Amino acid sequence: MFQRVEEKIANDRKFIATMLSYVTVLSIFVNTFFVKSPILGVIPSIAYLIINATFLGNAFFKGRTPFLKFALGGILLTATIGLIGWAILIAYNLNVIMVTLSLSIVTAICPIANKLAYYEIKVEFVREK
Repeated sequence: MFQRVEEKIANDRKFIATMLSYVTVLSIFVNTFFVKSPILGVIPSIAYLIINATFLGNAFFKGRTPFLKFALGGILLTATIGLIGWAILIAYNLNVIMVTLSLSIVTAICPIANKLAYYEIKVEFVREK
């Protein structure tokens, strides 16, 4: 079952998983700012973790088992959120709106990395002489 879910998220031809990821960020923001319910915060947080960890795992760890891609993608997702959150903390201040901004930035990065890996697009920086 997990392999089918991983395959559907990784292919994401109609950007359904990407839009669902943005909806989870919005629901996390609404819950944190207005509702403040732990139960309503856990469900979108788990969905956010599953979707974006699968994106990153598929982008950077091709050829591995689906569970290992998910686990390594989760570690990379945590590091990316931490790095973006740290940069926002240094630049401004980390509050609810800035946490939502950092989640949105990471949500934008994950599908882009997945599509770059899917189409095997290589990004090179060439210095002109």
